[in-house]
Amino acid sequence: MAAASGISSCNSTNSPNRAGECNQSLSRSSFLQANFVAQRFLLSLLLLSVALACQASDTNQLSGTLAGHLKIISLETVSPADGSIPTVTSQTYQSYPLVVLSQDGKQQVAIMTADKQGNFYATLPSGSYILDIQNRVRKHVRAKPVPFTITANQTSHVNMEMDTGVR
Repeated sequence: MAAASGISSCNSTNSPNRAGECNQSLSRSSFLQANFVAQRFLLSLLLLSVALACQASDTNQLSGTLAGHLKIISLETVSPADGSIPTVTSQTYQSYPLVVLSQDGKQQVAIMTADKQGNFYATLPSGSYILDIQNRVRKHVRAKPVPFTITANQTSHVNMEMDTGVR
């Protein structure tokens, strides 16, 4: 537009061509500067992506394993009239599920049942918890809740004894 009126408004970065129009090409230094800024942006974006990927994989590693044994005991020997000795079966363990509670004991985090040998396992986020028998008070089960801590990528062993109160 300025070239049509005879006034040249071109400068060193956009010199006039044969038709009197200004070339809009960037100087070499401007091009390098723009390229450098674009490269820094892409590098920052790449580093952010790597950091987010590492954080996502770390959350998978922030858990550990709870492993233990539930022993059902009776303070007195039970002597049925027929002389048979009662045994603990998988059905017995199913009747007394274990519950993992938050450290303050107010929130249930997990529930599990011991296998026929009394063993139990759970994968939990790192933190402090309490292991208890579900509905222990209502079922009149004598057991002491056991506090424990889960550490990332490690197994915490917690054993528990309970008395069903059956005499």
